[in-house]
Amino acid sequence: MKQNRRKYILVLIGMCGLLASSVGVISNVAGLFFTSVAEELNILKGSVSMTLTVTNLCFALGGVFALRLINENNLRPVLIAGTACIAGPTALLGLSDNILIMYVLNAVRGFAGGILGFVLVTTVINNWFYVSSGLAASAAMSCSGLAGALLSPLLSAVIEYAGWRAGYFVSAAVILLFNLPAILFLPALDPRTKGILPYGCTVPITGSTQTDKGDHRGTKVSGVLFAAVFAYAFLACSGTALPQHFPGITGFWGLSASTGAMMLSAGMIANSTGKIIFGALADRFGAKISMLLYSVLAAAGTLLIWFVHKPAVMYAGACMYGMIYSLGIVAVVILTKDMFGLENYSRTYPVISLAGTVGSAVTAALIGFIFDLSGSYTAALALMLSMILVNIMIILGCYRYRGK
Repeated sequence: MKQNRRKYILVLIGMCGLLASSVGVISNVAGLFFTSVAEELNILKGSVSMTLTVTNLCFALGGVFALRLINENNLRPVLIAGTACIAGPTALLGLSDNILIMYVLNAVRGFAGGILGFVLVTTVINNWFYVSSGLAASAAMSCSGLAGALLSPLLSAVIEYAGWRAGYFVSAAVILLFNLPAILFLPALDPRTKGILPYGCTVPITGSTQTDKGDHRGTKVSGVLFAAVFAYAFLACSGTALPQHFPGITGFWGLSASTGAMMLSAGMIANSTGKIIFGALADRFGAKISMLLYSVLAAAGTLLIWFVHKPAVMYAGACMYGMIYSLGIVAVVILTKDMFGLENYSRTYPVISLAGTVGSAVTAALIGFIFDLSGSYTAALALMLSMILVNIMIILGCYRYRGK
């Protein structure tokens, strides 16, 4: 095992890069372009924010087909083709003058991002890491937020000084850079096909690495619980759409564009670190307590952004609100496992995850249209706060129902 440690590190770096590009670049910094594109093309901001809706919906669809399209024989060609289908349309967005063409380009890069996104990454990590798979998965997922945090001020400066078209060209180059480690260093979906044992495994094992480790006791799938977790995922992931509008929110309050970019960076930093901290808290105090704590922090962050319009306070509010990413990704996984057990996880999580993706996609456009109709972000912030409060009640209800 020790002699192959470098292989596992390189594989993990590759998975971090895939999520940094497929989520961090094409979704988490998308909001930086909304205002500039809307103003230059003379269209509604809601119409531009709809591009993120298209991206996220196609991302979800790509995830459904990921493991049907990828196998051990075509892994590298698919990685290369997928990278081209993310970076290429991103660059072409910088040449576009028509919003309908932008929808098509975002559909292509969203679908490709879904193929190279969460489903592929978590499958590879579960196969390559027999132990520490949770830590490895958290690290990879955190890179989606870390990429957003690091790129937000860079792209904001590019857009400010060179225009939004240049911003898309830079984004395309970054995508190529992030995906390169996976193309170069991922030899197989399952290391055993190359005669390599998963990390932490000292004896040969058969079947799915994840299945062999799993606890198969599970629980019977309750229709009531399934509906509740489905609703939780939809609302929690809907909340992740708000940070993309931070630049617009600061502009509405009369603050600078750099303030909005820094808010987005603060939210992305919370996105990255919050996921790892959430896992540690859940192991120490339980998932229920951790979810409630993060929900309260996100609610408090919403109130700060809503009522206190000073940059330093809004940075703090954005950081607190950034905990919503953990609630929309890591907590959904844990809640699904807690409510239905690992035995039922594989047939419940894909549908629940799809609900979250749809929620995020729909809300990204909804916030933009709310602003177009009302001329204010007040109603959108009130909606986000209401969703968080409803989810607190769902969390309490789910664990109480399961206890009975």
